[in-house]
Amino acid sequence: MANWPRKLTLCVSTVVSFGVALALHQLWNTRLDPSVVQSWIVLAVLNLLCELFEVGIIHGHAFTAGISVTVATAFIGGPQLATLVVLTSTLLAELWLRRKLLVSSRKRYLIVVAFNTAQLVISVVIAGLLCAATSFQPSVSWTFLDFARALLAFIMYLTTNLLLVSGAVHFSEGVRFWPHFWTSLRIHFVQALALGFLAILLAIVHSLSPWYSIIILLPLFIVQMSLREHVRLRVQVKQAFEKIAQIVSTRDPYTGVHSEKVAELAIKPVQALQLPQGSKKSRLRLASMTWERSLSLMPSSLNPARSTRKNGRS
Repeated sequence: MANWPRKLTLCVSTVVSFGVALALHQLWNTRLDPSVVQSWIVLAVLNLLCELFEVGIIHGHAFTAGISVTVATAFIGGPQLATLVVLTSTLLAELWLRRKLLVSSRKRYLIVVAFNTAQLVISVVIAGLLCAATSFQPSVSWTFLDFARALLAFIMYLTTNLLLVSGAVHFSEGVRFWPHFWTSLRIHFVQALALGFLAILLAIVHSLSPWYSIIILLPLFIVQMSLREHVRLRVQVKQAFEKIAQIVSTRDPYTGVHSEKVAELAIKPVQALQLPQGSKKSRLRLASMTWERSLSLMPSSLNPARSTRKNGRS
Protein backbone atom coordinates (compact mmCIF):
# COMPACT_ATOMS: atom_id res chain seq x y z
CA MET A 1 0.00 0.00 0.00
CA ALA A 2 3.07 2.23 -0.07
CA ASN A 3 2.34 3.44 -3.61
CA TRP A 4 -1.36 4.03 -2.97
CA PRO A 5 -2.79 7.51 -2.39
CA ARG A 6 -2.91 8.43 1.29
CA LYS A 7 -6.70 8.85 1.31
CA LEU A 8 -7.19 5.46 -0.34
CA THR A 9 -4.91 3.81 2.20
CA LEU A 10 -6.81 5.46 5.03
CA CYS A 11 -10.18 4.44 3.53
CA VAL A 12 -9.22 0.79 3.02
CA SER A 13 -7.50 0.52 6.41
CA THR A 14 -10.51 2.01 8.19
CA VAL A 15 -13.02 -0.27 6.45
CA VAL A 16 -10.94 -3.41 7.03
CA SER A 17 -10.22 -2.54 10.67
CA PHE A 18 -13.85 -1.72 11.39
CA GLY A 19 -15.00 -4.87 9.61
CA VAL A 20 -12.60 -7.06 11.60
CA ALA A 21 -13.68 -5.42 14.87
CA LEU A 22 -17.36 -5.96 14.08
CA ALA A 23 -16.74 -9.56 13.03
CA LEU A 24 -14.84 -10.38 16.23
CA HIS A 25 -17.54 -8.75 18.36
CA GLN A 26 -20.33 -10.69 16.64
CA LEU A 27 -18.46 -14.01 16.71
CA TRP A 28 -17.71 -13.58 20.42
CA ASN A 29 -21.45 -13.47 21.14
CA THR A 30 -22.39 -16.35 18.81
CA ARG A 31 -23.72 -19.61 20.21
CA LEU A 32 -23.35 -22.55 17.82
CA ASP A 33 -26.32 -24.73 18.72
CA PRO A 34 -27.47 -27.39 16.17
CA SER A 35 -30.16 -25.18 14.62
CA VAL A 36 -27.67 -22.33 14.06
CA VAL A 37 -25.12 -24.69 12.51
CA GLN A 38 -27.77 -26.12 10.18
CA SER A 39 -28.86 -22.66 9.03
CA TRP A 40 -25.22 -21.62 8.69
CA ILE A 41 -24.38 -24.53 6.38
CA VAL A 42 -27.45 -24.15 4.15
CA LEU A 43 -27.21 -20.38 3.79
CA ALA A 44 -23.42 -20.42 3.34
CA VAL A 45 -23.73 -22.87 0.44
CA LEU A 46 -26.45 -20.75 -1.18
CA ASN A 47 -24.39 -17.59 -0.76
CA LEU A 48 -21.25 -19.21 -2.15
CA LEU A 49 -23.04 -20.37 -5.28
CA CYS A 50 -24.45 -16.89 -5.85
CA GLU A 51 -21.19 -15.03 -5.13
CA LEU A 52 -19.21 -17.10 -7.65
CA PHE A 53 -21.35 -15.73 -10.50
CA GLU A 54 -20.85 -12.01 -9.97
CA VAL A 55 -21.65 -9.54 -12.75
CA GLY A 56 -19.64 -6.37 -13.36
CA ILE A 57 -21.99 -3.36 -13.54
CA ILE A 58 -19.68 -0.41 -13.90
CA HIS A 59 -15.98 0.03 -13.29
CA GLY A 60 -15.21 -0.89 -9.70
CA HIS A 61 -18.55 -2.43 -8.79
CA ALA A 62 -19.93 -5.95 -9.21
CA PHE A 63 -23.36 -7.37 -8.42
CA THR A 64 -24.44 -10.82 -7.23
CA ALA A 65 -27.61 -12.54 -6.10
CA GLY A 66 -25.78 -13.19 -2.84
CA ILE A 67 -27.30 -9.91 -1.66
CA SER A 68 -30.55 -11.77 -1.06
CA VAL A 69 -28.88 -14.52 0.91
CA THR A 70 -26.80 -12.27 3.17
CA VAL A 71 -29.73 -9.96 3.93
CA ALA A 72 -32.03 -12.94 4.54
CA THR A 73 -29.40 -14.32 6.90
CA ALA A 74 -29.56 -11.07 8.87
CA PHE A 75 -33.36 -11.47 9.00
CA ILE A 76 -33.11 -15.06 10.18
CA GLY A 77 -30.26 -15.08 12.67
CA GLY A 78 -29.31 -11.46 13.18
CA PRO A 79 -25.80 -10.06 12.76
CA GLN A 80 -24.15 -13.13 14.33
CA LEU A 81 -25.38 -15.65 11.75
CA ALA A 82 -24.89 -13.14 8.94
CA THR A 83 -21.26 -12.60 9.97
CA LEU A 84 -20.65 -16.36 10.00
CA VAL A 85 -22.05 -16.72 6.48
CA VAL A 86 -20.04 -13.80 5.08
CA LEU A 87 -16.77 -14.90 6.70
CA THR A 88 -17.08 -18.38 5.23
CA SER A 89 -18.86 -18.30 1.88
CA THR A 90 -18.10 -14.72 0.79
CA LEU A 91 -14.47 -14.97 1.84
CA LEU A 92 -14.03 -18.22 -0.10
CA ALA A 93 -15.69 -16.69 -3.17
CA GLU A 94 -13.47 -13.59 -2.97
CA LEU A 95 -10.32 -15.69 -2.68
CA TRP A 96 -11.31 -17.48 -5.88
CA LEU A 97 -12.66 -14.52 -7.88
CA ARG A 98 -9.64 -12.25 -7.23
CA ARG A 99 -7.05 -14.94 -7.96
CA LYS A 100 -5.85 -13.10 -11.10
CA LEU A 101 -4.43 -10.37 -8.87
CA LEU A 102 -1.92 -12.88 -7.52
CA VAL A 103 -0.03 -12.61 -10.81
CA SER A 104 0.72 -8.91 -10.33
CA SER A 105 0.80 -8.49 -6.56
CA ARG A 106 0.05 -10.83 -3.68
CA LYS A 107 -0.30 -7.89 -1.30
CA ARG A 108 -2.92 -6.22 -3.47
CA TYR A 109 -4.77 -9.53 -3.76
CA LEU A 110 -5.02 -9.85 0.01
CA ILE A 111 -6.02 -6.21 0.45
CA VAL A 112 -8.81 -6.41 -2.15
CA VAL A 113 -10.14 -9.65 -0.64
CA ALA A 114 -9.99 -8.17 2.86
CA PHE A 115 -11.73 -4.94 1.82
CA ASN A 116 -14.54 -6.68 -0.11
CA THR A 117 -15.20 -9.08 2.76
CA ALA A 118 -14.99 -6.35 5.41
CA GLN A 119 -17.40 -4.00 3.66
CA LEU A 120 -19.94 -6.82 3.37
CA VAL A 121 -19.51 -7.62 7.06
CA ILE A 122 -20.15 -3.96 7.93
CA SER A 123 -23.21 -3.79 5.67
CA VAL A 124 -24.82 -6.98 6.92
CA VAL A 125 -24.09 -6.25 10.59
CA ILE A 126 -25.78 -2.84 10.26
CA ALA A 127 -28.80 -4.52 8.65
CA GLY A 128 -28.85 -7.18 11.36
CA LEU A 129 -28.59 -4.63 14.16
CA LEU A 130 -31.47 -2.69 12.60
CA CYS A 131 -33.57 -5.88 12.61
CA ALA A 132 -32.68 -6.47 16.25
CA ALA A 133 -33.43 -2.86 17.21
CA THR A 134 -36.89 -3.07 15.63
CA SER A 135 -37.60 -6.49 17.21
CA PHE A 136 -37.96 -8.03 13.78
CA GLN A 137 -38.38 -11.82 13.71
CA PRO A 138 -39.29 -13.65 10.45
CA SER A 139 -42.26 -16.02 10.57
CA VAL A 140 -44.85 -17.49 8.24
CA SER A 141 -47.49 -14.91 9.16
CA TRP A 142 -45.92 -11.56 8.31
CA THR A 143 -47.67 -8.26 8.90
CA PHE A 144 -47.30 -5.05 6.93
CA LEU A 145 -45.02 -3.74 9.70
CA ASP A 146 -42.77 -6.79 9.29
CA PHE A 147 -42.43 -6.12 5.57
CA ALA A 148 -41.65 -2.47 6.27
CA ARG A 149 -38.92 -3.44 8.76
CA ALA A 150 -37.42 -5.96 6.35
CA LEU A 151 -37.45 -3.48 3.47
CA LEU A 152 -35.80 -0.84 5.64
CA ALA A 153 -33.05 -3.28 6.64
CA PHE A 154 -32.47 -4.22 3.01
CA ILE A 155 -32.24 -0.55 1.96
CA MET A 156 -29.77 0.07 4.79
CA TYR A 157 -27.64 -2.89 3.66
CA LEU A 158 -27.64 -1.83 0.00
CA THR A 159 -26.92 1.82 0.81
CA THR A 160 -24.03 0.98 3.13
CA ASN A 161 -22.55 -1.39 0.57
CA LEU A 162 -22.73 1.15 -2.25
CA LEU A 163 -21.35 3.95 -0.08
CA LEU A 164 -18.30 1.94 0.95
CA VAL A 165 -17.56 0.72 -2.58
CA SER A 166 -18.10 4.18 -4.10
CA GLY A 167 -15.72 5.64 -1.53
CA ALA A 168 -12.99 3.17 -2.45
CA VAL A 169 -13.49 3.81 -6.18
CA HIS A 170 -13.46 7.57 -5.57
CA PHE A 171 -10.08 7.47 -3.82
CA SER A 172 -8.50 4.88 -6.15
CA GLU A 173 -9.76 6.04 -9.57
CA GLY A 174 -10.46 9.72 -8.92
CA VAL A 175 -14.12 9.24 -9.87
CA ARG A 176 -16.60 11.62 -8.25
CA PHE A 177 -18.26 9.96 -5.28
CA TRP A 178 -21.97 10.75 -5.66
CA PRO A 179 -22.20 10.23 -9.45
CA HIS A 180 -20.66 6.78 -9.00
CA PHE A 181 -23.04 6.00 -6.13
CA TRP A 182 -26.17 7.06 -8.01
CA THR A 183 -25.05 5.37 -11.24
CA SER A 184 -24.50 2.07 -9.40
CA LEU A 185 -27.90 2.36 -7.74
CA ARG A 186 -29.73 3.33 -10.93
CA ILE A 187 -28.27 0.62 -13.17
CA HIS A 188 -29.36 -2.34 -11.05
CA PHE A 189 -32.30 -0.81 -9.21
CA VAL A 190 -34.88 -3.26 -10.59
CA GLN A 191 -32.72 -6.32 -9.92
CA ALA A 192 -31.88 -5.04 -6.43
CA LEU A 193 -35.56 -4.55 -5.67
CA ALA A 194 -36.29 -8.09 -6.85
CA LEU A 195 -33.48 -9.44 -4.66
CA GLY A 196 -34.92 -7.56 -1.69
CA PHE A 197 -38.25 -9.34 -2.07
CA LEU A 198 -36.41 -12.64 -2.58
CA ALA A 199 -34.58 -12.04 0.70
CA ILE A 200 -37.95 -11.68 2.43
CA LEU A 201 -39.22 -14.83 0.69
CA LEU A 202 -36.09 -16.73 1.68
CA ALA A 203 -36.58 -15.75 5.33
CA ILE A 204 -40.21 -16.91 5.23
CA VAL A 205 -39.33 -20.25 3.62
CA HIS A 206 -36.47 -20.76 6.07
CA SER A 207 -38.87 -20.36 8.99
CA LEU A 208 -40.64 -23.50 7.75
CA SER A 209 -37.42 -25.51 7.38
CA PRO A 210 -33.80 -24.49 6.65
CA TRP A 211 -33.62 -27.09 3.88
CA TYR A 212 -36.54 -25.46 2.07
CA SER A 213 -34.23 -22.48 1.46
CA ILE A 214 -32.69 -24.38 -1.45
CA ILE A 215 -35.94 -23.81 -3.36
CA ILE A 216 -35.08 -20.10 -3.61
CA LEU A 217 -31.90 -20.92 -5.53
CA LEU A 218 -33.78 -21.00 -8.86
CA PRO A 219 -35.32 -17.49 -8.67
CA LEU A 220 -31.99 -16.17 -7.40
CA PHE A 221 -30.25 -17.46 -10.50
CA ILE A 222 -33.02 -16.10 -12.72
CA VAL A 223 -32.41 -12.59 -11.38
CA GLN A 224 -28.67 -13.08 -11.68
CA MET A 225 -28.91 -14.25 -15.29
CA SER A 226 -31.27 -11.40 -16.21
CA LEU A 227 -28.68 -8.91 -15.05
CA ARG A 228 -25.89 -10.79 -16.82
CA GLU A 229 -27.87 -10.74 -20.08
CA HIS A 230 -28.63 -7.05 -19.60
CA VAL A 231 -24.93 -6.25 -19.26
CA ARG A 232 -24.08 -8.51 -22.21
CA LEU A 233 -26.68 -6.80 -24.38
CA ARG A 234 -25.21 -3.40 -23.57
CA VAL A 235 -21.77 -4.63 -24.59
CA GLN A 236 -23.09 -6.12 -27.83
CA VAL A 237 -24.91 -2.90 -28.72
CA LYS A 238 -21.73 -0.93 -28.14
CA GLN A 239 -19.72 -3.34 -30.30
CA ALA A 240 -22.36 -3.15 -33.04
CA PHE A 241 -22.20 0.65 -33.13
CA GLU A 242 -18.41 0.57 -33.25
CA LYS A 243 -18.47 -1.97 -36.08
CA ILE A 244 -20.96 0.12 -38.08
CA ALA A 245 -18.78 3.17 -37.54
CA GLN A 246 -15.74 1.29 -38.86
CA ILE A 247 -17.64 0.11 -41.96
CA VAL A 248 -18.94 3.59 -42.71
CA SER A 249 -15.49 5.15 -42.24
CA THR A 250 -14.11 2.98 -45.05
CA ARG A 251 -16.52 4.73 -47.40
CA ASP A 252 -15.49 8.18 -46.21
CA PRO A 253 -12.07 8.09 -44.44
CA TYR A 254 -12.12 11.83 -43.79
CA THR A 255 -15.36 11.53 -41.80
CA GLY A 256 -13.98 8.52 -39.93
CA VAL A 257 -10.87 10.34 -38.73
CA HIS A 258 -12.84 13.46 -37.92
CA SER A 259 -15.44 11.53 -35.92
CA GLU A 260 -12.72 9.83 -33.87
CA LYS A 261 -11.35 13.25 -32.95
CA VAL A 262 -14.84 14.48 -32.10
CA ALA A 263 -15.35 11.46 -29.81
CA GLU A 264 -12.05 12.13 -28.04
CA LEU A 265 -12.98 15.75 -27.49
CA ALA A 266 -16.51 14.85 -26.34
CA ILE A 267 -15.38 12.65 -23.47
CA LYS A 268 -12.79 15.11 -22.16
CA PRO A 269 -15.39 17.13 -20.21
CA VAL A 270 -16.67 13.85 -18.72
CA GLN A 271 -13.15 12.99 -17.59
CA ALA A 272 -12.59 16.51 -16.28
CA LEU A 273 -15.80 16.25 -14.23
CA GLN A 274 -14.56 12.87 -12.86
CA LEU A 275 -17.78 11.10 -13.76
CA PRO A 276 -17.97 7.30 -13.40
CA GLN A 277 -16.90 5.12 -16.31
CA GLY A 278 -20.43 3.91 -16.92
CA SER A 279 -23.14 4.04 -19.51
CA LYS A 280 -23.28 7.84 -19.92
CA LYS A 281 -19.66 8.07 -20.94
CA SER A 282 -20.02 5.11 -23.29
CA ARG A 283 -23.17 6.51 -24.92
CA LEU A 284 -21.55 9.92 -25.36
CA ARG A 285 -18.56 8.41 -27.12
CA LEU A 286 -20.74 6.26 -29.39
CA ALA A 287 -22.96 9.21 -30.27
CA SER A 288 -19.91 11.34 -31.06
CA MET A 289 -18.45 8.63 -33.30
CA THR A 290 -21.61 7.93 -35.25
CA TRP A 291 -23.41 11.24 -35.66
CA GLU A 292 -21.29 12.55 -38.53
CA ARG A 293 -20.56 9.14 -40.01
CA SER A 294 -24.27 8.78 -40.60
CA LEU A 295 -24.00 11.72 -43.00
CA SER A 296 -21.75 9.69 -45.28
CA LEU A 297 -24.65 7.30 -45.89
CA MET A 298 -26.64 10.14 -47.47
CA PRO A 299 -26.48 10.78 -51.21
CA SER A 300 -24.01 13.50 -52.15
CA SER A 301 -26.86 15.65 -53.51
CA LEU A 302 -28.33 15.82 -50.01
CA ASN A 303 -24.99 16.29 -48.27
CA PRO A 304 -23.22 19.33 -49.77
CA ALA A 305 -20.34 19.15 -47.27
CA ARG A 306 -19.45 15.61 -48.32
CA SER A 307 -19.82 16.52 -52.00
CA THR A 308 -17.43 19.44 -51.53
CA ARG A 309 -14.81 17.21 -49.90
CA LYS A 310 -15.09 14.65 -52.70
CA ASN A 311 -14.51 17.39 -55.29
CA GLY A 312 -11.28 18.35 -53.55
CA ARG A 313 -12.53 21.56 -51.92
CA SER A 314 -12.58 22.20 -48.19
